[in-house]
Amino acid sequence: MSWLRSGLLHAALLLAVVFALYGRTARFDFSYVDDDRLIVDNQAFLTGPGALREAFEQPYFGPHASDHAYFRPLVTASFVLDARRVGGEAGGYHLTNVVIHALAVLALLWLLRALDFRRATAFFGALAFAVHPALTESVAWIPGRADLLVGLFSIASLGCWVRAERTGSLAWRVGCLLLWCCALLSKESALVLPFVFAAERVLWQRRALASLRQSLLWLSMVGVLAAYLGLRMRALSGLGGEGFSVVTALSNLPTLVAGLGKLFLPLEPSVLATVASTPLWPGLAGLPLIYATWRMGAERRSEVAFGLLALLLVLATGLPASGLLLLESRLYFAGALFVIVVLEAFDLVVNERSRPVVGTIVAILMVVKAYPYTNDFRDRRSFAEAAVKMSPELALAHRNLGIAKHLEGDLEGALASYELSLARDETEPVVHNNVAVILMGRGELAAAERHLRRELELNPSYAPARDNLAKILATTGRPPE
Repeated sequence: MSWLRSGLLHAALLLAVVFALYGRTARFDFSYVDDDRLIVDNQAFLTGPGALREAFEQPYFGPHASDHAYFRPLVTASFVLDARRVGGEAGGYHLTNVVIHALAVLALLWLLRALDFRRATAFFGALAFAVHPALTESVAWIPGRADLLVGLFSIASLGCWVRAERTGSLAWRVGCLLLWCCALLSKESALVLPFVFAAERVLWQRRALASLRQSLLWLSMVGVLAAYLGLRMRALSGLGGEGFSVVTALSNLPTLVAGLGKLFLPLEPSVLATVASTPLWPGLAGLPLIYATWRMGAERRSEVAFGLLALLLVLATGLPASGLLLLESRLYFAGALFVIVVLEAFDLVVNERSRPVVGTIVAILMVVKAYPYTNDFRDRRSFAEAAVKMSPELALAHRNLGIAKHLEGDLEGALASYELSLARDETEPVVHNNVAVILMGRGELAAAERHLRRELELNPSYAPARDNLAKILATTGRPPE
């Protein structure tokens, strides 16, 4: 029973660490980046009587969303359950994120043990995942829930796959498929999981490629995929989805290197990281160490290859959705696979007596970085200021800071931020309208009108700009227009 006691002790310690690091986010507010559309402005839907059913019948950003063709009904359903519990109070949504992260950490601990890592090694791997600064955004930013859920279900699904492969159990196989279905309904990036399963069989288990010829297994996966695609097509009603191709992945190679660098050496985490503001050298510095691990551990080379291949597959399909933003929340499941690669090196380089000391030091260094970083997600102003500091070239960051200042009554500061936003991207949505509002308050109606007309050129369906323009036209004696 000693193994059971040590397992329970490790699980309890991991839960304590997660809640000590992230529990205070339950006092945080909304960031007003995506969570306004998903939650703050969506309370009527979330608290409606048929919301759980309707979550499976519409796009992630609502029935009228045309800019993002995402289908993530389980994420929406989780927001529905939160809304029924806490209404529009941000703390309840933050707390749910923390709970999901805690479950994912325990799932990773179980997966690592299923992959035959020693108990202490698996514990320190799960601990690193629990406190990794690059994964903070997934937990502390409410919209990071999509990545939390796809990460949780993907880790658990891979664990069921490993158990099924070892035992031949039908129950584990069914669990693997059901959890993969849940991952798909949480985020589109779960489409890559069957390739991860195949890589685990061929590389980790060192079985022949011919072993993949199991028609019943792959027909079952095709069935799950067909059901998912049917639901998705019905909900999106002809809208395009996220695409992926080899050309896309290769064109985003700097994004992949930058993402790998954030996992390998998270020196500069950022709430709205961009490719331009993220240094590539941490990712490039990790390549020689990966190669050294490959050279040193000839007997574990196949296992290292599995970890690297799975990591690159997940990064390639998850990160390049935006050629501009490198959202750290997208690194969540990749972070779990990164742990597998690192633990292989850990076992090779660090002797058994030194592993607890080295693991503890690494975990402490990560906590020291992650704990203050969570403050950047405290509220709208903190989030916007952090984004401007770390990504000063991003028009969206200056726009959000301008809105925060505007709402606080700092009109001069807001106008300065709006001007910085337009200087970086003159087409940034709603900025021209917000500038016009300030100018209208000053009585500078001609300048305000120019901004409003420009806003409507860029964003013709934006009702506030149309309403403000109507007010100016009425005031200046042009009611028919």
